[in-house]
Amino acid sequence: PVRTYARARQLQGTLLPLRLKRLLQPSFIAAFSSDAASPARQDVGLNDLLDGWTPKAPVYFCGGKRDPQVEFQNAITAYHYFKRRGATVQLLDVNKDVPASVPLSEYHDAVLILCHTLERVAVLDSRKRATLAL
Repeated sequence: PVRTYARARQLQGTLLPLRLKRLLQPSFIAAFSSDAASPARQDVGLNDLLDGWTPKAPVYFCGGKRDPQVEFQNAITAYHYFKRRGATVQLLDVNKDVPASVPLSEYHDAVLILCHTLERVAVLDSRKRATLAL
């Protein structure tokens, strides 16, 4: 596992371009942006979980607002949508907990570690304590 992680870090950004404009054809981007009937927009719409669906189990969103790999605004949008529908949902931005000295190229990894740790403490450890109290 350690070697796999090291290899993945070594390949990061070399398999696919990190910039969308270098990955997609300009005509595709233009059609997707301006044509609601484009096949890609139709497919995205079919996979939209924010269209009438409400989770029954609690949902925990965690991320960082400076993350270059995962747009935190998506978590904010989903949080508000599910909250309006009466779902039990939490949102945590760990940006304040990521030291400014962490390079942006490693920011996502730092957020991942923080979120998993905080999730374990907030969700899993609290359930374990509740089970032990019974």
